[in-house]
Amino acid sequence: MSLPFITEELYQSCFAGKAGLGKEKSIHISEWPDQLAFDSKLSQTGELGARILVEARKMRHDKGMPLNSDLSEMILFTKSQPLLESDALQEIKKAAKVEKVSFSDAKSGGNEVKSISGST
Repeated sequence: MSLPFITEELYQSCFAGKAGLGKEKSIHISEWPDQLAFDSKLSQTGELGARILVEARKMRHDKGMPLNSDLSEMILFTKSQPLLESDALQEIKKAAKVEKVSFSDAKSGGNEVKSISGST
């Protein structure tokens, strides 16, 4: 399938006819979308979430655990807890395969994840 057909298929399934998204019958006659404003808080949340997932994977590797093993608890040493609102935290818990996330700033010298620990 070539690119024009894929983009049209995506447009039809994701945007066409949805509230203010796809007003035209085809993507090929649609206007270019307006540029969305950059959300720095959302960007910081995404970066922190990615670092948490990398650290969770590294911890499992260092302990010789299967990378897809479930963790009962993960402790995040960070002062960035306000960035992790409930929706973001739920997504991180699912992606990291962890039941409970606890926060501590006892070891944190800055605004980043310093250490993650957990057990199955």
